[in-house]
Order: sequence, then C-alpha cells, then structure tokens
Amino acid sequence: LAERDNCKKVGLKHIDEANGKIEKDKILDVITSEPKQFQLVLSAIINLSESRGNEPIFTGDVYSLYESLCKKNNNTEVLTQRRVGDIIQEFDMLGIINVRVISKGRGGRMREIKMAISNDILKKAKEIIESSLNYS
Repeated sequence: LAERDNCKKVGLKHIDEANGKIEKDKILDVITSEPKQFQLVLSAIINLSESRGNEPIFTGDVYSLYESLCKKNNNTEVLTQRRVGDIIQEFDMLGIINVRVISKGRGGRMREIKMAISNDILKKAKEIIESSLNYS
C-alpha cells in the first residue's frame, strides 16, 4: 500500500489500511466458501437488518425468512431451528454479526442479532450470496 502511494516509508495509515483490507478479505472468503444453507441464513439476516433499520432482529424472525428463502431457492431442504441457531452462533464467532441473549422470564430466552460488518463489506457479501444462490 505504501508502494502504491509512492511513499518511501510505511506509515500508520498504511498499516491501518492493510489491516482493514485483510479483515474484509477474510470475511468475504468465509462467505464465499460457506455452504448454501449458511448463505441462506446470512441472506435472511441481511434482508431483515436492511428492512428493519435499527429495530432488533430475533432468531425466530431469521428462521421464518430463511424457510421462505429455502422454498424460493428450488425447494432447498430446510434445516431445523436449532441448526439455524448454531449457524447464527458461528456467524457471531466469525464477527459477521453480534448476538446478545435476552431473557424474557417465563417467555424464555431469545437472541437479538445485529450486523457487525461495514456497509461496503455488506454490499459485497450480498453480491456473493446472490450470485452463489442465483437469485436476487
């Protein structure tokens, strides 16, 4: 990056840019290499986060949209809600989303989901998923 800027020394700006690029590439590589089911779950999360803005997204909402995406996508086999919950946890560990467990007393526990990646990475992720699943 320093070389591209015709700089003789590597500065903090170049290091920060390099770290950002590495992080972006790592996330996009993970999304590209994930199986179809993972991409469908992530697509559901992205669609919900875009349509709701700052409103919280819960696991049940993601599962409902995921089911309809599976049916839309050539009747892809629908995973159980428990397995989709596991996939959501994996996305949380990868840093793609943030998950917070909320207790509702007798109503049980639920997971609140928020996107954790920047808008430019999110845009690329959507393109990858759409081309992989062949739908828009």
